Amino acid sequence: MKFTRFRKITAGSLVAIAATLLFQTSIAQGAGQGPIRINFEKCIEDDGHYEGNITGDLGGGSVRFDFVSVVPGDVIWRFSGFYTIRTDQGVIIEILAEGIDNLRSGGGHDVLNGEVTAGDYLGAQAHVRAHDFNEGRCSEGTITITPRK
Repeated sequence: MKFTRFRKITAGSLVAIAATLLFQTSIAQGAGQGPIRINFEKCIEDDGHYEGNITGDLGGGSVRFDFVSVVPGDVIWRFSGFYTIRTDQGVIIEILAEGIDNLRSGGGHDVLNGEVTAGDYLGAQAHVRAHDFNEGRCSEGTITITPRK
């Protein structure tokens, strides 16, 4: 008798566990995906904007950065601008971000925060970390996009 009860409880428990796992899977899929990481390297063009290439979670493509504002300082420069990302698969993302360029490290270290303002992932948060090289004419780093849930 104990064995029969155990089998009934086990079968009922397995059904409950399976239902719970299916429910949790659908919640996780509905909540969206995790952060998207885009690696970039870009250099300044003659007209003052930056252009370069991307790799990462969305594959290859290009990046462009156009300044909106720049406030120079002795060590910290504040700036804002638009990142336009185009992947080889046709994904287009535009990000408005603002932050700082910390020159204390010698080569410059950029940290920006913003939001996707157009294209895929509209409304997602964006975070940029980069460092300057080639005497400040180029930078390389990572853009992390966190989709809204």
